[in-house]
Amino acid sequence: MLNLPQIKKGLSATAIATLLLSTTAQADMGCPATLHQAPVMPDAKFCQLFNEELPASLTYHAPSDIPQAADYYLQQLGDPDSDVTVKGRRVLQFSAGQKIIVLSEDGNGTQVDMLIK
Repeated sequence: MLNLPQIKKGLSATAIATLLLSTTAQADMGCPATLHQAPVMPDAKFCQLFNEELPASLTYHAPSDIPQAADYYLQQLGDPDSDVTVKGRRVLQFSAGQKIIVLSEDGNGTQVDMLIK
């Protein structure tokens, strides 16, 4: 089995940089602008679409803190039907509970979980 030093010997610095840049670009390219007419933050990264059909769900990372992420959704979707904090997670519900946005701390930013019913 090859270990990391053996792999590095076989790859040039350019090849390693290209591989790393390609991986980052792929992660960024995978984020949709919306999920069933609910906006995804423009700086979203590492998007994971779990189901595109209703009920649909998407999880992603945003470099914003929770209040900034909440402000984005309040500006985009208007006043929520519900805005509560449960176990450190801010839960926003819109459209009579048909659009649910859950915001939680995630390293240097926020994990955004979207559920569209």
